[in-house]
This record gives sequence, structure tokens and C-alpha cells, in this order.
Amino acid sequence: MNRSYVHGEDITKVAVTQYNDIDYASVYDFNYYRNKYEDLQKAFEPEDYNGLLKHFINYGMNEGRQASSTFDVNSYRLQYTDLRKAYGNNMKSYYMHYIQNGAREGRQTTSTTTMQDITTTYIGVDYAKVYDFNYYISHNADLRKAYGLYDDYALLKHFVNYGMSEGRQASEDFNASIYAGNYVDLLDAYGGNMKKYYEHYMEHGYSEGRNAKSLMSENTSVKLSNIPIRQL
Repeated sequence: MNRSYVHGEDITKVAVTQYNDIDYASVYDFNYYRNKYEDLQKAFEPEDYNGLLKHFINYGMNEGRQASSTFDVNSYRLQYTDLRKAYGNNMKSYYMHYIQNGAREGRQTTSTTTMQDITTTYIGVDYAKVYDFNYYISHNADLRKAYGLYDDYALLKHFVNYGMSEGRQASEDFNASIYAGNYVDLLDAYGGNMKKYYEHYMEHGYSEGRNAKSLMSENTSVKLSNIPIRQL
């Protein structure tokens, strides 16, 4: 039986799920939470219902801890691109969304282990021809450190606003330096303006069947000295 606080005090001495008029029962179970984490077993007595709930609210959600067999925040995050776009790395927001909306909407909360519907569109432009989230995150350690492994919207935003200008490779099938090296017309037109090569490929080069993956000749090696070479 779950009971709430009365004037901030647990007078019933049974597991509680409510605090400050919010019921956390859809994402929190006292026994599951305590049994799952050894550090919590050491820190909280077996009947410290108030203390453990407060820990979950103040720390556990921010840390992404699982407190219920029926709600896995990592699964919830991986499943829904709209939530990742809205909340990014703010872990507590995913729990609160489920409490306030997701449960009522019947959203899936367990069993998702890979990111679903990874976004490739930013401000109405689809970058899928030159951008792959998994490639970009796996080949750039600084971005993994800065954004983590699951914030696909923030990573795409970085690619658009910085990565292209820096000449970073974000797809196995597109390397801006190789693209410049293969086509003198593009090299003459864009020089060291790396972002233009991505944009040209998206708008024209892909449909024209241009090669952006492997160097076709060494004829442009001198001009390429002004191009920031990455992952050739």
C-alpha cells in the first residue's frame, strides 16, 4: 500500500510515492530502487521510505537511475526522438514527462536498446546524404565527451553549425576533403570554404553521382594543401 506525506512527514511508516503533490509511482518503486543499488542499501535503512524517495527525486533521476521494473529512462529516451529533441541530456525531464504525459499517452518505457528515429533534419534541411549520427559520434571523441552518446539533436546542430565548416567527416560515404580533391570545378569555386562542399553534394553532387568517398586522382594535390584534411 502506498501513502503520501502528511505535512511533510511520513506518519504511516509504509512506502510512499508522493512528494509535493506529485505521485512518482509510475517511475518509482521503493523496493526495486533500494534492491537495485548497493550504495543505496548502505546509505538508507530498510524502512527509510522518505529518505529514499527524496534521494530519487533530488539525485536518482538526474543520474538516470532506474527505480521501477516498468520504467527504464534510457529505454524511454532511446525510443522517442521528440523527447530527445526537447530534453537532450536533462535526464530528470524524461521521468517527469512520463509522469505528466507519457503514461497517459501509452508510451513504451522498456526494452529499447538502440536509438530510434535518429534525426537528420535541422531547420527544415535534411543532412542525411552527408551525415550519420553513429559515424559522427564514434569518430569524434571530443563530441562524445561534450554531448554524450544519445543527444542526436545536439550533435546534428553541432555538425551544421561547426562540423561542416571544420571539415569533419560525418558519414562513411562523404568526405569533404576527398570531394574537393576529386573535382577541380568545386575546388576552384569554394577553395577552403568547407561547408560549401557539403552543401553542393546535398543539392547537386549526390544526384549527379559524384564521388565523395575515394580519391580518383592526385592532380589536385597542390591546391588541396589549403584544405583541412580529415580522415582521408
